[in-house]
Amino acid sequence: MNQRQRTRKHARRVAHPGSTGQVPTLRRSTFETVKKGHIIPAVYQRNFAVTEQVAVHAVGQTGCQIRNVKTAGTRRRFYRRTRPEGESIDDIEASLSALESSSRDPLVAVGRGDRLTQERKGVLGQFLGMQMVRGPAFFTQRAALLTPVIEQLQATDFKPEAVAEAGGDIEHLRSRLLESQLSSTERFGVPPVPWTLLIVERRA
Repeated sequence: MNQRQRTRKHARRVAHPGSTGQVPTLRRSTFETVKKGHIIPAVYQRNFAVTEQVAVHAVGQTGCQIRNVKTAGTRRRFYRRTRPEGESIDDIEASLSALESSSRDPLVAVGRGDRLTQERKGVLGQFLGMQMVRGPAFFTQRAALLTPVIEQLQATDFKPEAVAEAGGDIEHLRSRLLESQLSSTERFGVPPVPWTLLIVERRA
């Protein structure tokens, strides 16, 4: 840790007395099963709701539906991921839920005109940043960006042992890498093993 990092750490402790400085971590082996995940958090929808109800406009359809915030803006098992050993798990949903719970009070406070303190700004910054990378549009864009890059990879871009294992079939390696990067585990920021095994790390 250099001097700049120590200065920033000290400043955070002064701004948040009593804080341990540790990032909250979910330490559980099992998580509650979530059949429908919110792609638009209920805690956010409530800022526009009337008695917990919002108007939902579906793409390609006329008119709107009145839905409760508990069911509006949801997708079936959208944040469920499959672990490398094949187990399905809803730990991403639990992480999002923890962030949303922390954001509830700052959202309410700012909505009623309270001062935007440094602590509230930090929480809301994380909350809004997460909204940019958790929805279907982001995942579609990510796939569109990754696909042409991976399709252009050559044999020299892969580790020799990976090329040998694939019998020199570079197309197979491209497909394997693309499948890995578009998997539910990888798109939620939990890198699977195949990426580190296949690709050659190149430095400028």
